[in-house]
Amino acid sequence: MVSASFDYTVVVWTTNSIAAKSTLYGHEAAVNVAAFSPDGSQLATAGDDGLILLWDMAEVLADPDSAEPHILSGHKRQGCRSFLRDRWQYACIGKLGRVYRRLAAR
Repeated sequence: MVSASFDYTVVVWTTNSIAAKSTLYGHEAAVNVAAFSPDGSQLATAGDDGLILLWDMAEVLADPDSAEPHILSGHKRQGCRSFLRDRWQYACIGKLGRVYRRLAAR
């Protein structure tokens, strides 16, 4: 389970005890959305900083302090408000409902 926050962080939670397992840092503004790939191997996060960060969950779970996301930029004006998932692609949906970019998460 994952939560996005206004404090610029993303928290990965355990589902059996509902305890924070990893806190991910990398955004420079509020994080609005987080979505796992269908197989759970990738985590995409996006927010008001105009960045989409793609996290490798194996790295996050092994050592969250050294996990480095793949950074995608280019959404500076609208930010990302949600993702649509279809197999290995994410569509970033802005606050005005525009699709900004399709991303291959693999």
